[in-house]
Amino acid sequence: MSTKDLLRLDPLAKTNLKSLQIEDEVDIYQQFVEIFLKTSDEFLGSLKTANISIAQRVSHSWRSSSSVIGAQILANLCLQIETCSDSKKYKELIVLVESEYKEVRAQLIQSQKAG
Repeated sequence: MSTKDLLRLDPLAKTNLKSLQIEDEVDIYQQFVEIFLKTSDEFLGSLKTANISIAQRVSHSWRSSSSVIGAQILANLCLQIETCSDSKKYKELIVLVESEYKEVRAQLIQSQKAG
């Protein structure tokens, strides 16, 4: 199994979000996915251009929303950025975060299409 074949999203996270759904209201999971994708694109852009201290704050926010959506690998990478003080390691982590987010994003878009 290649890393591209790995499930990037914990299905339990979707179940947990859907359990908060109120009848006849906007689909809470779909709404959260849309917000997550929009803010994640912004977070990634910030991480690529920010200094380490700003990136640590951005990573904290992104880690939280990644955990809620079930993207645990992405959340863990964000945690590593939060605690990183080495600029070389930070640059390596940004590459990993960008790659992981690409996979998470693809799976979220596919899950939106599936309903």
